Amino acid sequence: MAAAPVSSIFPVSRLPQTRQVLSGMLPLPGKRSALPSPLSPLSPLSPLSLASSFPLGRLRRDTSGGNACRPAEGPLHVRPESIGCFARKTPCPTFPHSQQARLFATVGVGDIRQGHIVVIDGKTVEVTEWRQIKSGRGAASIGISYIDLATFKAGEANFSVNKKLEAIQPEKKTFQVMYVDEENDAVVLADENFDEAEFPLKLFGGSSVIPFLKPELKVVASLHDGLPIKISLPPAVVQQLK
Repeated sequence: MAAAPVSSIFPVSRLPQTRQVLSGMLPLPGKRSALPSPLSPLSPLSPLSLASSFPLGRLRRDTSGGNACRPAEGPLHVRPESIGCFARKTPCPTFPHSQQARLFATVGVGDIRQGHIVVIDGKTVEVTEWRQIKSGRGAASIGISYIDLATFKAGEANFSVNKKLEAIQPEKKTFQVMYVDEENDAVVLADENFDEAEFPLKLFGGSSVIPFLKPELKVVASLHDGLPIKISLPPAVVQQLK
């Protein structure tokens, strides 16, 4: 049976119109369509393109009132390109930590207790005693006894109840004793990564503590600005030293 002529299936007068319709929907062989498929990542209607033009990740909930969202502020972190046809750089907001750690906190002398580390007259001291002093005709005052952590000398100071001092919040880190270098009056400690560092023997209480500084003894160092200001010995050792 002979094939029907093309003109009987698609009239010649309608072939140009049919081609225009088909070229707008599907690419013809040997010809690239001007409009990509809606499922293509390059299409303006694709989900990826919509996400790039309206970055949902850059919105932050507005806590000032209502349920509206507002653009996020602050620096952006750009993820590296992924592998594949959907590779793109997607900005997402980050919330970096404070550039400078808060090492000081202003507190009233009424809130200071034994063991707190404060700054008095420019000296870093540890409070050993706190007491309230009552005056017969005036307001009460606060008496503080302390140990200067730089010279290990004892001192006392009196303040009004409204006085505020700077309290240091040191970083605490656990070390273990490796050995004692008596020639240099130092104690060699190692951290959890077994990195060794020398600490002045006076931070431990002087030469009287040497017999108790056995290898692998755990101690806690209080660090301020990267420098040790205090060494805390285990309670069992402290009891033996008394």
